[in-house]
Amino acid sequence: MEKWEDPIHWEKLQIERQFRAYEDLRRRKPNNYITDLSSCTCPDFKTRKGACKHIYAKAICLGKKLPLTESEYQKIKDKKQLELFYLRTLSSDSNQWGGWNEKVHTIVTQVDRQYRAYEIERDDDQIIDQINKVGTINCYRTSLSRCGCADFEERGFPCKHIYCLALLIGEKLYLSREKFEKQKAQGVIR
Repeated sequence: MEKWEDPIHWEKLQIERQFRAYEDLRRRKPNNYITDLSSCTCPDFKTRKGACKHIYAKAICLGKKLPLTESEYQKIKDKKQLELFYLRTLSSDSNQWGGWNEKVHTIVTQVDRQYRAYEIERDDDQIIDQINKVGTINCYRTSLSRCGCADFEERGFPCKHIYCLALLIGEKLYLSREKFEKQKAQGVIR
């Protein structure tokens, strides 16, 4: 557990645990568990045998450098910003469409955008260049790695237009068409 550069500490759930550790320290919430840098008596650690928020809090108090630094923690105001922080920790992958790390597409807010991409996929105003893998989706110039919409400009991660383009040129999305159709039939709105 003392190897704080270990990739496990960069996983989404671990980043969330680090955030909760900072929150507990900020609120001066007492730790009722026996904790050191490699173990804790809390249910989370007992179940997973991996770093829990209490271990992260201990590491913070001891000055260990975590992926979520205190200065980054100070900038995060809500769960969406925490999610963006996590997304920014992911390295690009030139073997994947658009150069996006596969994990980007598994985040809940990204799955929401994939859902909306299926909803706009059949709109009449889509202009696609299959060869160059670019297009105009709902008036926005779009490639698999960029879009001119406000959502992409603000976040820097795939928007519904990028996901729609991916669908239209035959790329597979994390949210499969079958899952989308099932959710839509169940009345799920994203």
